[in-house]
Amino acid sequence: MKKETYILEVKLGTIRKILWPDGPIKAGQDIEKFYWSCISLADWWTPDREHVVAIGLDTQNQIIFYWLVSIGTINETMFHCREILRTAIVANCHKFVLVHNHPSNILTPSAADIEVTHDLIKASNLVRIPVIDHIIVGNQSGTCFSIREAGLCSFIIKSAAQEIAS
Repeated sequence: MKKETYILEVKLGTIRKILWPDGPIKAGQDIEKFYWSCISLADWWTPDREHVVAIGLDTQNQIIFYWLVSIGTINETMFHCREILRTAIVANCHKFVLVHNHPSNILTPSAADIEVTHDLIKASNLVRIPVIDHIIVGNQSGTCFSIREAGLCSFIIKSAAQEIAS
């Protein structure tokens, strides 16, 4: 018997329960599957715009909620780390994954993607709610790129003192 897990969608102060029965997150493909089965069905999602979404996880890597961070243009979007961390703190998640789409279907992360991931790792380590991956999805199911799995950023959790010193 599968355990039923309800996920909260946080959007402009609105929280909605969503059923997600597929178990804990183990790899980028799990996030990609969640993206296409839940996030892409949201009323704000369109295939021709970049969307940045953060996915909150509990201590067992179960998805507990997700929230829309930013909607951009066909090739870029803007946000600040504090926007993600504010919701992560208020929603009491243990860790989170950042995911965004590339409407062009070119999964290679841009220099800005790597830079914002690095900044978010540093900021999230300070508040002890680590980002554990940044996933880029293409414009169709079955395509994703994990910045963690590619080794493009160090996702090692440091103490606050280590982060301040670095």
